Amino acid sequence: MSWEDKIEKKLTITTGDGKIFDVIWINATQSIEWHGSEFSFLEVDGTYARKKKVLGRKFPLEFYFQGPNHLDEFKRFSKSCGDTRPCVIEHPLYDVITAQIFSLNVDNTTMNYSKVTATAIETITDENPITVIDPVDSIDQKKVSLDLFSEAELSEPPSLSDVNTLNLTNEQSYKQGVKIITIPEEAQDYFNALSTASNYVNTITASPILAMRATISLLTLPSKFTANVKSRVGTLASQFVNLRRTIIGLSTVPSKQLYEIQGSALISSMCLAASTPLSGDYKNSTSALNIVDSILSNYKLFLDDIDSLQDTNGSDPIFFIPGFDLMSQLNDLINLTVSSLIDIALSGRQERSLILTEDNNLIKLTHLLYSLDPSDANMVELMENNNLTWRQMLGIDKGTKIIYYI
Repeated sequence: MSWEDKIEKKLTITTGDGKIFDVIWINATQSIEWHGSEFSFLEVDGTYARKKKVLGRKFPLEFYFQGPNHLDEFKRFSKSCGDTRPCVIEHPLYDVITAQIFSLNVDNTTMNYSKVTATAIETITDENPITVIDPVDSIDQKKVSLDLFSEAELSEPPSLSDVNTLNLTNEQSYKQGVKIITIPEEAQDYFNALSTASNYVNTITASPILAMRATISLLTLPSKFTANVKSRVGTLASQFVNLRRTIIGLSTVPSKQLYEIQGSALISSMCLAASTPLSGDYKNSTSALNIVDSILSNYKLFLDDIDSLQDTNGSDPIFFIPGFDLMSQLNDLINLTVSSLIDIALSGRQERSLILTEDNNLIKLTHLLYSLDPSDANMVELMENNNLTWRQMLGIDKGTKIIYYI
């Protein structure tokens, strides 16, 4: 592509939270620096300079939000830049850059656009030197790394039929995910993500990476909703069930790769959801182990599906072999998530049960198994764990199984 063609393209910034922004840009520059040392020796003329690995490049950026909603667009961009994960910049001149943006400067002196200047500093996705990382942060980082491998998995453009199927599964996933949204802002973000994914999928031959990035972002969003872990993981599992209905008849490499990308996005999103519980989500070991079972059972189904799609070898372009890096990263993410949840289970309260030998009531049982408290929290917990109704406050039949935790 000639430089004249490149400068006509917009600058695309995908922030750490998965939001995608296409902006007008000018004044492209970059600076490159290498690690190195200089040594001077007595009685020896000159200097010995030793050059090592390249440092992260720096990209001074100047771009613009235009139109009647440019102030709102910048506000959304600024909010998304608050996410601590790296952003991905698709630069018309410098290709794809994984970077951190630490500051933004906006100029609104001209009322019909927002001029933004910033410096993007290229970053590696793995921290080095290795330090002890909180499991939540580590799961989040592995999810980001996995998504980067996923979005580049397509080896060739999909067919029109594949595009229609991808749009359909995205819409079905959206219908499942919207059911657990309770916050209007999240509902709007989710709708915007669906619209963005649809737009990029319909032009997938021109920008396959952007189409996959937008699809992965859509499929990941339910893991971040303000809902309990059980609801989020359950929703993602339902979306995976819908996706699996498309597996029959997949015969081309692109169609199989699309299934691989979507499936890995949903399974990895379950891990992300499991690592970000709300207060009270893991009150006991059983709640954590139930999430482990859900993640592992869906992961096994995904592996079985990939095995069924895999061809005998990858020597021919018409044969499908799953991406090694993608599958390896997903396996690492699963192992880390499961081990973290097992740690929670080991430190959580253990499940116990009893069979009532005589008629009882909720108040007496709460006093016996826990204690009565002014807020009735213990009573509510006992009700929820056993699916009891308020009517059973006064009477629970003999022979009823009651579950409690110690």
